[in-house]
This record gives sequence, C-alpha cells and structure tokens, in this order.
Amino acid sequence: MKPIIMKHFDLSKVRNTFRCLLFLFIAFNSALSVAQPNIEYPIEVFRVRNEANTAWRETTVVRVDTKNFQGSAGWLYLRVNNLNNKDALKYRVRSYKNGTAEPWTSWQNSAPNFSQFPVDLAYGGLGGGFGTVKMSTPISGFVANARHDIEFWYDYIDGTDESGFRIIEMALWQTNDLSAEDQIANAAQPVDPSQWVGPYDGMAEQANMRSAGEDLWFGRNGAPALIDGKGSPIKASCSDCHAYTGYDLKYFNYSNESIISRATFHGMDHEQGKQIAEYIRDLNYLQSAKGRPWQPPFQPGPGADDNKFEWAAGQGLEAVGADEKVLLQDLFGGENPSESQIESVINNYEGNTNIRTQRIAVQFPDWNEWLPKEHPKEILTTEEYNFIENAFFNLREAVNSSTKINNLNGKVGVSGAHNNNGVFEAVGNFAREIHKVIRSDYSIVTPRSPWWADDRTTLAVEEKKRSLAAWYGVKLFDVIHQFNLYQIQDFGNIPNTEEEHQQWPTRQWAVFQNAAHIISGNRGKSYFLTDDTPLKQTKSIYMSSIWYQVQLSLTPGHRRGGQVEPNDFAYNLQHIHRLGAQTGVYEPVRFFQNYLKNAEQRNNGKLPNQTNQYFLGWNMRELSPWRLYGTGKGITDTFDALDADLCFRLRNEFWEATANRLNGFGDNDWPRTAVNVCERTDYHLENRNVIPANGATNGGDCVFFDRRSCGGCDDSNDAVEIDAIYTLLYLTQDGEVMSEDNFNDLRDWANASWDYTAWPTFAGGGSPPPASGIEPGLYHFVNRQSGRMLRTVSSAQGNGGIDSNVAVVEAGDISEFVAWEVIETGTEGQYYIENVGANGNRLWTNNDESRTDYLLKMKYGTWTGAFTRWYIREAASTNGKVYYWLTSVGNDRNVWENDSYLAEDRNYTGNKTHWELVPVDNQRVVSDNEPAKVLFAPNPVTERLTIFNAENKQIDLLNISGHLVASGKGLSFIDMRQMPSGIYLLRIDGKVFKVLKQ
Repeated sequence: MKPIIMKHFDLSKVRNTFRCLLFLFIAFNSALSVAQPNIEYPIEVFRVRNEANTAWRETTVVRVDTKNFQGSAGWLYLRVNNLNNKDALKYRVRSYKNGTAEPWTSWQNSAPNFSQFPVDLAYGGLGGGFGTVKMSTPISGFVANARHDIEFWYDYIDGTDESGFRIIEMALWQTNDLSAEDQIANAAQPVDPSQWVGPYDGMAEQANMRSAGEDLWFGRNGAPALIDGKGSPIKASCSDCHAYTGYDLKYFNYSNESIISRATFHGMDHEQGKQIAEYIRDLNYLQSAKGRPWQPPFQPGPGADDNKFEWAAGQGLEAVGADEKVLLQDLFGGENPSESQIESVINNYEGNTNIRTQRIAVQFPDWNEWLPKEHPKEILTTEEYNFIENAFFNLREAVNSSTKINNLNGKVGVSGAHNNNGVFEAVGNFAREIHKVIRSDYSIVTPRSPWWADDRTTLAVEEKKRSLAAWYGVKLFDVIHQFNLYQIQDFGNIPNTEEEHQQWPTRQWAVFQNAAHIISGNRGKSYFLTDDTPLKQTKSIYMSSIWYQVQLSLTPGHRRGGQVEPNDFAYNLQHIHRLGAQTGVYEPVRFFQNYLKNAEQRNNGKLPNQTNQYFLGWNMRELSPWRLYGTGKGITDTFDALDADLCFRLRNEFWEATANRLNGFGDNDWPRTAVNVCERTDYHLENRNVIPANGATNGGDCVFFDRRSCGGCDDSNDAVEIDAIYTLLYLTQDGEVMSEDNFNDLRDWANASWDYTAWPTFAGGGSPPPASGIEPGLYHFVNRQSGRMLRTVSSAQGNGGIDSNVAVVEAGDISEFVAWEVIETGTEGQYYIENVGANGNRLWTNNDESRTDYLLKMKYGTWTGAFTRWYIREAASTNGKVYYWLTSVGNDRNVWENDSYLAEDRNYTGNKTHWELVPVDNQRVVSDNEPAKVLFAPNPVTERLTIFNAENKQIDLLNISGHLVASGKGLSFIDMRQMPSGIYLLRIDGKVFKVLKQ
C-alpha cells in the first residue's frame, strides 16, 4: 500500500484562484443585470378572462435586480392609479440563485403607509380625492445583488366597479424614508403608445375584427348584453358611457390589455375584448402624445396652450405641486413675491389671468372619474332617456363638419343668452334639454344651470342627478373635442382685448354639476347621502372643490358671465375653505387665484345696477372685501397657512384693487334693498339709512352676516354688505392684517355708500406696549384689590347679572375653570388667554359700542382676531409680587374687577386692573371630587410641549398622517423642535387632543 503523500499547496495561488472565481461570479451577475430589460411603466395589473374563458388572470410579474440590499425585508414605494382598497393589492417575491428561480414567498397583503406622503393621506389615501396616490408598503423576500421577480395580484373584491390598477412608479427602500436609496437597479422605461397596434395580424383579419369590435362597441348586430360588477344585466353599451365613437380611449392611450379587461369585466369573452381593442386602435382619430389613463384631463401647467389638441390631455401629474409654491411661481412670478410683483399681476383686475397654465397642488379628476358610475339608461324612464339621447345626436349633427361650424359661428340674430354665437346656441340647446329632464318640465325655454341644485333632493333624485351629471359632462367633452369647438372665440363688447385662447363654448355648467355640493341631498355638507364613511365624505368634499376648479379652467367666461353661470365663483371660494377644514391642507394661493379670475371676469364694463342683461358685472356676493379676510364665520385658517408677511402683502394688494373698483362706482350705480329680504341680492347694497350690525360681537357663530332674516352663515351666500364692511373694519382696525391706506379707502367707500358715519377708525400703526417677558404656561389670575380670581362660569350670565360668561370668584377655588393657559400668538408681546375648563375657549372683549362698560366673554379658540389677543404688561411690583395689566389689543382697554363683575376701561389703571399671575399647581387643578386632570402647554407649541399630571399615563404624539412620532409612559415633556410645522394629535390614555406646531 502506497503511503499517502501530502502535497504542498501554494496559498497565494489558492487566493488568486478564489479571486478569479469571485470575479467571474460578480461578472456573471453583472451580466444578468446588464441583460435585464428596463422596467416598463405603467405596470398594469388587471383582471382579465383567459383566452379559453375558463378563468380570470389577475397577476402581473415584474423582474427586478436589487443593489446592496441588506436583509430580506424593506419597503416598496408605489405610485399607483385606481387602487381604491388596500385589500385588492397583494404581492409576493422570489429570487434567483445561479439562474434558477427559488420558491415564491407567501402572498403578502399590502399595508399602505402614508407617513412620507401626508398630503395623499389628508385627501383620503386609497379611494380618496387623488386618483393616483403615493404610498409605501412593507415587503420581504429580497436578496442583495440578485435578480428577483415581484408578482402583483389584483385581488378583486366582489361587487366593486374596478378592473385593476396601474403602478406608475416603484422603488425599493431599505427603510421607510423618502430619502432612502432606491434598491432597484433596473432603469424605468415609460411605455410608448405611438408604437401600439391592434391585437390582430393581417389586413383582412384586422378589418373583420375591427368591424366585429365596432358592433360590440355600439351594442348592435347580436352583441351580448352587458353586466355590472355584481353580475346584473345593464342596458348601456360601451358607446353610451364613453365618447360616442370610443375615441376617448384612443386619445387617452388606454392599452389593449385595459380594454380587454374592461370588456370581460362587463361580461364579454376574451376574443370579444380583443375585437373592441382592434376597433379602438384603428379609429381614424389621433392619439394624444401626453394623454394617459392616469393623467388628469386638463391638469393645468405651463405649456397648456402650446398645442390645442393636447389641452385635454393635461400637463400631467408632474405639474401637480407638492405645495403651493408652484402656484406662487406661476401666478406671481416667485415663491415670495414682492408687493410690486403682486400688484402688476392683479393690475386693478384689468388683466386676463391664464389659469390653464398655472400649476396647483391638487389633482384634477382622471378620466375614470369623469365616466358615469351608473348610466342614465339604468335610471331614467325610456321616454326620458330617448329625450336626452336625441338631444345629444342633434348636437352632434349640428356641428359635425367645418362648414356647419363656420355657418353657426357667423349666424346672426342669436340671443345674448348664447353669447350671440350659433355654436354657443347649439351647445346651450343641448343643456336646455338636459335641464328639462332634471326638472321633469318639458316647457323650459331658457336653460338654467342652478336647476341641478335642489336642497330637497332625495336618495332617488340624487342617484338620477349623479348619473345625468357625469353623462352630460362626458358627452360635452365628446362633441367639443372631436369637432374642435374649444377654439371658438367671442370678442363681442369685452373691454379687454386679451381673449381666452380656448374654452368650451357654453354659458352653462359643464362639469360644475358633478360636485356633491350641487346635486346631493347633503348640499350643506358637500357629500352624498350614500357617503357613510369619513373617507367617502372627504372624497366628495375634495371633488366638489376640484370640479369647480375644472369648470373654471374649461369656461372662464370671456367676461360675459351670468349671475352664477358659467361659474358660481362663491362656491369656488367656499370650497377652498371647506376642503382645507376637512383635510388640514389649506390652499390660500388657489383662493387668491380664483378671486383674481373672478374679479377680472366681473370687471367687464357693466355697472352693478345693470342686472337685466345676459351678462352681468361686479358681484358683491362673490367679491365683497370680507372674503379676503376669512370665512363667513370669521375663520382665517386658509390665510393663516401662509407666511404672515406674504399673506399681508397678498391680502392688501387685493384689498387695494377691490377698494379701487368699489370707489369707482357712483351712488346711483348700486341697486338698493332692505336688510330683511331673503331673495338673492348679489349686486345690491342695503338702503342708505340702514344701521350696521357688528358680526364680530353678535354672540353667534356667524361673523359676516348672511341676510338678516333668513340666513345662516354659509360662505356661498350673499352678506348684508353694510354689516360685512362694518365688521371687516372692526376686525382690521388694529393694522395687523390690513394697511392703514386700504382701511381708510374701504372706510371712505362705506361712508359714501350709507348715511351711517360712526365707522370704526384705524388704531394700528403705533408701537405696541413693551413685551412683558411672560413665559407661556398655565396661570391663575388673582386680582390685587380683592384677591379674587378670574374664572369662567357655566351659564351665559356672569356674576352681577352682566351679560358675560367670565366672572371672578374667591381665592381658593381649585377647579379647572380658574386655570388659564397663556399662549403666544406669534406677534411679540401679544397672547391668547384660554380657559382650561371651558375647552380652550379664549378670553375676548365684546367692545359693544352701545354700552359704557366693555364686557368680557369667551370665544371659540378658532377665532384669532385682535379682540382675542392681549398685552400682558407689568403694572406694579411690591412685596416681591409682580402685577400685570391685561390689555385688549383690539381696543387698548384694561381688564378690571368692578366688585362682583368684570369690565374694561381705557383710562383706569388702579389696583382693580392689577392681576397677579400665579403659576398653576397642577395637582390642584381638578374638578370637584375628580382626580387631577392631565394638562399640556403651550398650544400652539414651537419647541417644547410640557405635560402635567401624566404619571403612569400612556402618552402618544402622532402626526397628521397617523404616524407615531413620540411615545412613552408618564412623559413630562416632548421636544418638538425638530418636528415639521403642522397639526399633531396628542393621545393621553386614549383621549385625543389637537396640537399645533408652529
């Protein structure tokens, strides 16, 4: 037996060999990456019947290469269109090893996270206002530097109306952070629809299949009856819901796969879906270069007017701003425009602002949102549907050639109700017939858009109007864009020669009526009777505001608007406020944009008293100066979202232009009315002898009055103008929001318009009292003279029978009603004083001019006017105690105790006006026989939020997206210095409080 000989191994050679093998391995994997094709977007995940019609295919596989991915779990960023339910999205992953596929992971349910995309969440997230949302979702199953497949599954939810979704963008993050590196190595490749062809080969087969597809599209020659998502038969054909010929699907570049998917959704087989796709692909109509199913039609942005054919395609989601800086840039020329920049754009309302080319921070509805969810054929009687269908065909017949359009454009004797133009008349006649069906009144001669709105709408009527409204908007789009009617121009008797480059040729509402605020049975709430969840309600409020903006883009008006047509601007302004209040995302710049376009349209040479014309002039319901202050309730949240200095510049440049317009009218130019009429008084002023009422001190929620006898406080209504201007002057006399020149110009107009002379006078502009150095926090206010403490009372009557709900009590009271939180307002030396026991209501002064004593009350914390603000100035120091004056910013009067009740006096500065600020011992601030309350301060907070009495209690702080940003048991403070400004939710043992970080 031979001995075993141990050979000597040269380790250096082994190392070199290993390096070579490693190099080859890396090169092999690199070759895989190089060979890997780009990821083509969109990734379409649709539910489609297979070719054998035996099963549904609901998944799409995407191959990706990862970079230096650490671990197997991460976050998948998706920008996804038409995904309305998180349960409809599932995915799984498999990796490749040595070119061989490893087993798939289990299916993973999506868990959408919007912490990086709070605006998408604020507008509702999935199923909300945005048709395309950004989100992240956890995902696992990845390996570093390897090839993978991701399989997406559209898990159809029975009875729903969707056929699938599209992924527009995708990234793989190691951590859930927008700044994280994308771990997908593959390049993105947008699909090129210009290369698309139909699904069939050969001219003969294409012709046969195209003909068969056309029959299926129009529901003729034996085409099968269609079904809805619940499997129930429907009467409508494809041509009923879409553009008549189907050119909308070609224009917006719907893929063959999406068309086949939708056809099979409605009960056709796979082959029939292919035939319809062939018909659409072969239509004699151009594709849009920019149009896509997920891109919102008419989305505004630079370049919108460069190619008229592309206008309807919109400027894309890339033109939707992350915030309103883009609109500041496009409207005023910079993110922080100067007074001169703003003034040159406003131009005393002589210009013609092109809102089509100005980016905004909200998405217009995508084409899917335009289409009727239920067709009028399913709801109307046969007689009613035949009536509107005939009206549609009559319109098509009237404009289906250039010769006919030219003849209509030159037609003489057309009524001013149709802009003296035959094309406007043809479209107006179509509107008239639709309005007849809305009202079931076939005697109507002149169409009126407001007939869409009816506060008595029932669920059945709401369903009818929703269907009709969407169908009508789509059919207008169909005719206007197939026959290029949007290029019709009307130059008649308009003082400004800058005509709109393009607009829809109608004086009626075209898409305005899609808003829930118009057609629902919940008009006052702007959502539908069937909106039974906060998500649905948010979407309807969003859509109300956005459909109004779309209408403004389509029909700016050529300075020839009627009372509320083609735009009811008061609704536009109202719903910018309402959307912000619903979502916490405010759009002050869009408000200024809409106000500007409104004022330009109403600056048309018509006097307010010329109300018997087909187009009308300056409208106080829409353009009253109070609208530049806040809502009808005096809430200024929309404007407060702006930088204070920028807001001051914008407001005052607009107030200056508005004051110029008002002072340009003579006394005889205004029709007059009484204050107690319920009828609309859009163009009227009240009779000269009326005495104004001050809305800021009326004790109710309404600050800018609606009609006195039959109002409410709806921003869309017309105010009693004498009340509104008095209240505006009263609220702005401190100079904080209105300049002295504008104040005096508006005061001069008020003086000239009514006999009343005791208008508020400007008190601002002087130096405020010196800052007190008071630290924000919780205090008792103890009167130096009596030793009694400032407190609230539970009834409207204060001590001594004074009409007030602020009083004084003996020292020693330990209830929360004597605990006051001193909060910085953001203006040096000025504070809000909020009561702990009264749910944070603010101390304010009535300033009732009819009394000799100026009374104190409480005001809801949402109001921020000068009379809720206080100077806290040192009055005296003795025996180691410091006493302070509480001085109203609004009227410079000191709070004092007049024995058993409180009042104010400008001149009195004695001991009764001196107050000791005693820091609250939080262990003593309790309700009777109740444990200590958890308190927190300050609110708003800029740096540190202090929490009192939190021992053993769970404290959580969440941002507006619901993401936990701080948490702990028994926290005494939360450091918020590095947190972004905005609204936060403080959860204390399950109870939630709103905190504002400034």
